[in-house]
Amino acid sequence: MSHAYSFLLFTAFLLLTIKWHETKCFKTAILIGLVSGMIALVRPTNVLLGLVFIFWGVDSWRGLITKFNLLKSNLVSVSLILLFAFIVWIPQLVYWKTVSGSWFFVGYEDDAAFYFANPQLINNLFSYRKGWLVYTPLMIFAFVGLVMLWKNRRGMALPIVVYSVFNIYLISSWWSWWYGGGFGMRPYVETYAIYALGFGAF
Repeated sequence: MSHAYSFLLFTAFLLLTIKWHETKCFKTAILIGLVSGMIALVRPTNVLLGLVFIFWGVDSWRGLITKFNLLKSNLVSVSLILLFAFIVWIPQLVYWKTVSGSWFFVGYEDDAAFYFANPQLINNLFSYRKGWLVYTPLMIFAFVGLVMLWKNRRGMALPIVVYSVFNIYLISSWWSWWYGGGFGMRPYVETYAIYALGFGAF
């Protein structure tokens, strides 16, 4: 399964995100690009993690405008992130084109799809069948910690909350919302790197 590898990449992404916001240096931007590309390559839906970078340090509407101006004033650095994320994908794109004749290939069966109009949110989180918080109740403390983090370090909590809303919705919308055999929800394993901040606050 891809999730253990994604966990490592999520951890690196978070560390580099913090470092970039402190230094704005090109080297860190290149590393973020490489790690981001690998994150999306290992599991394309994890591209949502980019929301953490976009909203990092934002604690209000005014803070969002400030962040937009920050990204705009560091356009070269942001461009490096996007460029190197794409470079990581080049070997995969060439391979798909060589093998399938298409630049992009989806390996799932035709009936595997997202049902965005019918997300299984309650089942995904609380079902006895595979509910995330039923079989991994420790994560409840991470969410309690996010409330604490919101009070004291909102610029750190807001990006996690935004990411969580979109990620939980996406994971719950997959046709197989229970994600196969076993207990618990494997698609959330990589997110533990992010929720560690909630644990820390708790």
